[in-house]
Amino acid sequence: MGYRVNNLIYAAGPDMTGTIRTGITMTEPVVPQILEHGIRKASERFPYFSVRLVRYGSEYRMEPNDRPFVISPDGRAVTLGTEESNDHLFAFAVASLPPAPTPSLA
Repeated sequence: MGYRVNNLIYAAGPDMTGTIRTGITMTEPVVPQILEHGIRKASERFPYFSVRLVRYGSEYRMEPNDRPFVISPDGRAVTLGTEESNDHLFAFAVASLPPAPTPSLA
């Protein structure tokens, strides 16, 4: 089963600037194993996020993607729609929070 893709929304890569990236800063540490479990559960509930782009002539289509989502442990962004992201259009990153500022006693 395949669906036609809007290239302006789902494009990814250095020559395709239509990629939308969203960052969320957590106030508590993230446990990667719990994040991975949550991603798996969300993927089961919303399977249309677990897709990959496949080229058919001059068109791209979304097809199911059973490969695991990538969780970058160092906060580094990965290129979506490539082997680096397991061909997914979503990827996740966990970065360490910067140290909290020391309160001033003045």
